[in-house]
Amino acid sequence: MTEGLKILIVEDEIILAEDLKARLNRMGYNIIGIADSFNSAMTTLYHHRTDLILVDISLRGKKTGIDLAHKVNQEFQLPFIFLTSHADKYTVQQANKANPYAYLLKPFNDKQIDIAIELAITNFAQRTDQFKSKTSDSSEGKRERVIKNGLFLKNRNHYQRVRLDAI
Repeated sequence: MTEGLKILIVEDEIILAEDLKARLNRMGYNIIGIADSFNSAMTTLYHHRTDLILVDISLRGKKTGIDLAHKVNQEFQLPFIFLTSHADKYTVQQANKANPYAYLLKPFNDKQIDIAIELAITNFAQRTDQFKSKTSDSSEGKRERVIKNGLFLKNRNHYQRVRLDAI
C-alpha cells in the first residue's frame, strides 16, 4: 500500500497556507493539517503521524517557528523546511541553529517546493539513522528512503510512502 508523504503546514498567513496546501495536494502529498502557532502545531504533531513539516519562522503567539523546530528535533526527529520572507543575516543565523533540512524563501513556486522537499528528505536521510538511503541506478533514477516502518519512493514529482508490512 502506498500513500503520499504526510505533511503538516505551520503558517500563520491562512491564504498562503491554503495555497501551499493546494499546490502540495496537486503534487500528490497528503496535508494532515494547517497550524498557525507553536501550540496548534504541537497538538497536531501529537495526534497525527507526520512525515515532514513546512514551518514559517514567524508564527502567531510568543513562540516562533524556530522554537517549534527545536522542539521537533527534541521530541519527534522529523525533517522540516523553514518558510520565510525574511532573508536577513540575523534570521538566517537563528534559523540555522535549529538545523533545518531545507529553506524556502517566499514567494516560491512549485519547482522550488519540489526541490526543497527532495533536499529535506535527502538531508534527513544523511543526518539520522532513522533513514537508510538507497539510490537506484535505473534509467528512471528513482530514489527510495527506508525508515523503521516504511519506505519512501520517489514517483515522478513526489514521494510515496509504502508500509513495510504491506510488502
